[in-house]
Amino acid sequence: MRTLVYDREKELINFDTPKKDIGALVGNANYILWLDIDEPYKEDMVWLKENFGFHPLDLEDCISLIERPKIDLYEDYHFLVMHFPVFDKTTRKLLPIQVNVFLGTNFLVTIRKSYIKSLNRTFENVSKDKELLYKGTDYLLHKVIDDLVDYCFPILEKIRGNIQNVENMVFNGATRQTIRDILIIKRNIILFKNILVPQTGILRGIEVRDSKFIAEELEVYFGDIVDHLQKIEDGLESYGEVIEGLQDAHQSIVSNRINEIMKILTIISIMMLPLTLISSVYGMNIMLPISKSPFAFLIIISIMILMALGMFIYFKIKHWI
Repeated sequence: MRTLVYDREKELINFDTPKKDIGALVGNANYILWLDIDEPYKEDMVWLKENFGFHPLDLEDCISLIERPKIDLYEDYHFLVMHFPVFDKTTRKLLPIQVNVFLGTNFLVTIRKSYIKSLNRTFENVSKDKELLYKGTDYLLHKVIDDLVDYCFPILEKIRGNIQNVENMVFNGATRQTIRDILIIKRNIILFKNILVPQTGILRGIEVRDSKFIAEELEVYFGDIVDHLQKIEDGLESYGEVIEGLQDAHQSIVSNRINEIMKILTIISIMMLPLTLISSVYGMNIMLPISKSPFAFLIIISIMILMALGMFIYFKIKHWI
């Protein structure tokens, strides 16, 4: 657990405040508290309940696997559950990461179960921004959510780059790897949409609801975050259409290649059919024309070559090959 305590009167930031002293600062307008908990344990939840008075069900949601996104308004605090995508470079999959947020008059508590690069960077940046801390926890909440949403844009750019790579693969020669990459991108786009769409509803709820913990002037800023989410959703919609088109193009190319192969094999079979007939007939142990001639082999081979050549020229004239 990382702690940040800002003293508004002295304009000092403290990162080493003992846990036993933090509880006494809750509700004190002279201090701004930010607690960032990574990999929460049951002991952390007990400590939060004793010092902040959070509802047990909210604390239970923080340690459960995945809760649906929501916002609960209480008299003493607000509780938000939000999901954001994280790109796994190993599996090339998008994974939803849950971020739980408690917002009070002078405290912000963020709880997550995994490393989130943007949240760590936000903590470091806020640690140097006394002006932001002085404004209050509502501005701090906006900063945290805004940075988490902004982190979605590089992931969107990553998907765009993957689509370009697949496009090059499709038109340079479709392979089994191509269809695998297409399906991975389609899955990531669907997961991305499923993760972000509920967050829009939560932020719109913050935007329209009256809250004693969030200043009215911040409504337009949360509205700006909603616009960013809408921009990402529009991008995903566009990329979804592009990848569908590439999948159709890939199927067409593969089908055309199969047809070409089947056509060539069919032509070869047709050309071999009369040659096989001749060789079969002259392979029988019976009297046949020119079978006793010393030049029988050369004559038959010549006939077979002329027949094959004649069929090849005919197919070429018809543009079959």
